[in-house]
Amino acid sequence: MCCSTYNAGMNSNRRPSAVRSAIRLTALAFCAIFVAATLFSAAYILTHANHEHDQNGANGTCATCAHVAAAGNWLKQILTVGTAAIAFGLCAVFSPRNPKSASTYPGFSTPVTLKVRLNN
Repeated sequence: MCCSTYNAGMNSNRRPSAVRSAIRLTALAFCAIFVAATLFSAAYILTHANHEHDQNGANGTCATCAHVAAAGNWLKQILTVGTAAIAFGLCAVFSPRNPKSASTYPGFSTPVTLKVRLNN
């Protein structure tokens, strides 16, 4: 009885499973939308790269050229963010876990800094 009360108190700050699944589903939806937008932007650029220019837009600009440029800029930004995320992840994985050395002064150690027990 005591242990079950203790365990319930330890797990009281955890989210319910319904909330965790909703968060996972939302993250999955955002990832799917992100991948779809990236693929559709690349497909749009590929299919409209050699189009006929219509000069009926504002100031004689082509609307398709503006859309292709916007899709290209979005892909460049995503590439930059993706590269930064990969670099950060690699730095986090390969960084030392405990950069502080065992002793404060290198080459100087005492029984206290080494945590030696003297029971004589």
